[in-house]
Amino acid sequence: MGPKIKKSKSEMVETVEGTKVSRSKVKKIGSEYFTPNVSVFNIKGVNYRITSPKIAFDYAVNEYRLKEEVPYYGVVGFINNVPKLGYFSMFKGGPYITIELNGELKEFPLLSSKIVPKDSGYVEELSTGNYKLNVSNNKKSIKSYSGISLHYNANAQNPLVSSVKKHFEKNQLYISELASKLAECLNGYSFGIEFETNNGTIPYYKVFNNGLVPLKDGSLKLSNGQYPYEYTTIPLNGEKGLQAILNICEDLSKYCTFNKTCSTHIHFGNIRLDKVYLLAYYHLIRNVQDQMFKLVPHYKTDPVNIAGLEKNYCQKLGVLSFKDLPKIAKTTDKKEYEKLVNANYKVLFAFLAGQDSQSIDSGSVLSPGTSRRSHPQGDSKWNRKNRYYVQNLLPAVFDGGTIESRLHQGTFNADKILGWMFLNISLLWFADKYTLEILSGKHDKITLEQITKEYSQFVNSSFLGKVMRNYLANRQDTMRALYAKEDYLGTDELKTDGLSIPGLFLQSTVNLTDEVLRNSILVFNNKAFVQSSKTENWKIELPDSAGKISMIEQDVNLQ
Repeated sequence: MGPKIKKSKSEMVETVEGTKVSRSKVKKIGSEYFTPNVSVFNIKGVNYRITSPKIAFDYAVNEYRLKEEVPYYGVVGFINNVPKLGYFSMFKGGPYITIELNGELKEFPLLSSKIVPKDSGYVEELSTGNYKLNVSNNKKSIKSYSGISLHYNANAQNPLVSSVKKHFEKNQLYISELASKLAECLNGYSFGIEFETNNGTIPYYKVFNNGLVPLKDGSLKLSNGQYPYEYTTIPLNGEKGLQAILNICEDLSKYCTFNKTCSTHIHFGNIRLDKVYLLAYYHLIRNVQDQMFKLVPHYKTDPVNIAGLEKNYCQKLGVLSFKDLPKIAKTTDKKEYEKLVNANYKVLFAFLAGQDSQSIDSGSVLSPGTSRRSHPQGDSKWNRKNRYYVQNLLPAVFDGGTIESRLHQGTFNADKILGWMFLNISLLWFADKYTLEILSGKHDKITLEQITKEYSQFVNSSFLGKVMRNYLANRQDTMRALYAKEDYLGTDELKTDGLSIPGLFLQSTVNLTDEVLRNSILVFNNKAFVQSSKTENWKIELPDSAGKISMIEQDVNLQ
């Protein structure tokens, strides 16, 4: 036998997958040639053949990993509407799917609900979020959350809040282009939203994923004694917070319903909390609140007499006994300035405390943002009567620093939520920039269009400016049309709440809430993989040098 001739790096060799490539582009193991990242994989410095039992293809991230790092085995895709099993590393407690395997019905984790073909026969069970064949009587209904005790508030006394926060911080969300674009327009403000429902239940695992806390709300109690859920977010911010809102709206539309008794409240944080700012903000809202009421159904002006509700939870702000507010902006004397601010803030504080300003010692008036549980009307929020206004300033003074917008009707529509959110952010910013000018009376005739336009220019977003113009025009036109038909409850619009609105956020050029990618799960692409009829293993299509298709076995055991 002559000497073994070493192949040159430029010589063509045949790989185990049947392709001919340059020697320099392959890895030789024993007498065989393997294509890197196709038939051999370098994982943490070690080369593993594709057939190695130590590795598995992780369909959550679309790459090979050590099998010990890929703990879940379940449905990763469908071939001809038949579910196929594989490994994946990320699973967030649901959904599960029930399939028949070897003549038995078994429940497996499901990589993502997005991979289930519409014509597969598998249907999501709305009460659980799990998938089964041909689910019948699939209705939205109130189901109890097992193992947890629901509270009325999403505060520090609610242990579920801490659990949801920890989970949400670790949970990676897929961030759509829309969420990323809008995050540039937040100006540092944080937000939290309360969604009231009258029926239905979001599956437990989805609640945690998007930072939601299910609560009891006494105002929503049904005649049968059941309490529909109020879903309240933890404090959110940035693009992740905005994406969570998009996801939540999608989930609420799927699993829940609302009616005329429901509202949508938004808390805003990272705001100014000094006395003069709160005075200016109160004055600004009084000046624009009539415009704001024209963006919501007419019954909001008098829900007791028009809608037959028990009480008015969102009144217009009234005229308080402020004195010489314009002088605050005009005086150059520091002592006079502080005297005027403190005297008028005492009036605002008394209103929020539910007391007469004359009965309050000015020396005992708390500074804004002071955390204090001893509100004169008690700790229970429903006892604090003066929170039931278009804008609730109580938490800015007594509970550590937010302002609550309470006017909006119930909705699960992301276009309406985002429009209302950025309208309120514009108001918060405007009061910040023009604090003294507002108190002087200079902006008493300001319009919402002017405020949102100036805010959009401030954040340098032509996108936000255009969408907000469309939003205000759409809301005004819609409400005028409803009023003309004497549809004071907004019944017609309620029927179409799930539809995106032309010209707004979800139909914008940057929208892509992304119907495929969600919750950082990369969905299996069934066009790239085919099934081996002999082994039942998966194979990936690889073009060889002749333009034909070769097959590479994936290390997925389907036995």
